Amino acid sequence: MPLLGEAQYLSTDELLPGLLENWSKEIPGLECFPFYEIRGNALTAVATDALPDAGTIGYGSPLLDQTTIPNVPITYPFIDLATSFRISVKALDTCSGTNNLVLIQIKLAIQRLLYKFFNLLEIGNPAINPNEFAGLKKLVDPFNVVNLGGTPLTLEAVDRAKGYIRTSEMKNKIITNTTGYILYREAVHNAGISFSNFEDWPICLNDQQPTCSACGVDTTNMWFVSLGLNGLCGIIPPKENGSMFRIRQVYDPDNGTIIVFVTWPVSISLATKAALSAVVNIAITP
Repeated sequence: MPLLGEAQYLSTDELLPGLLENWSKEIPGLECFPFYEIRGNALTAVATDALPDAGTIGYGSPLLDQTTIPNVPITYPFIDLATSFRISVKALDTCSGTNNLVLIQIKLAIQRLLYKFFNLLEIGNPAINPNEFAGLKKLVDPFNVVNLGGTPLTLEAVDRAKGYIRTSEMKNKIITNTTGYILYREAVHNAGISFSNFEDWPICLNDQQPTCSACGVDTTNMWFVSLGLNGLCGIIPPKENGSMFRIRQVYDPDNGTIIVFVTWPVSISLATKAALSAVVNIAITP
């Protein structure tokens, strides 16, 4: 007698490892947005106003007193981003043959923390929520902002924003969402330039940067940054076991589960106003 439907009893399906995200979001990678380890609870930056030109002197002439006076220091304290998950102890014992259930959940927990960080990167406002760090909207100097007021993006506006960046870091990049990137390509195309041949700063996509409504139309923003410890950067405490994320695990005997807490002490720092500018309220055209 032939072996028919019973053949399924002698085989099994192969499970693709991992737990895949259906609607993942584009965010900058660590190679695009740097994080620096610092000691202490915060990073303090001290800047000064524009330096005057030195003078000239002749024989016996007095020297100008041009002592550089520092401005009031700005301190960037850490905040703590956090998430957690629970897993049944029985599931760990009996259902971890193909996947390590804890490691899968940790990977997704870290992704949630990254999503939250890059959302706060633009809109973080400790005046509204003291558990947030100050985002780009709060940090940018108003004199470094080109406000289009709900009109389409132009290359002239981009050039003006680039011109406000005046640092020695020389790691200049543009941060915007996919909508902003598309509008930028359209502006280049409308200027009669091939985008593939367009000499420009690297673009970091951040789809956790929200669009908004301004002047009666949907708008988005583009950020121009000089990245580095002397410009704009992320800051973290010293890593633990080579990771900037903290993982703690406790057992809940009442429910037969383990609870895993994944946290990320982090903030951003802007050492000088000359490292950040923006084109804001760019009209999102159909």
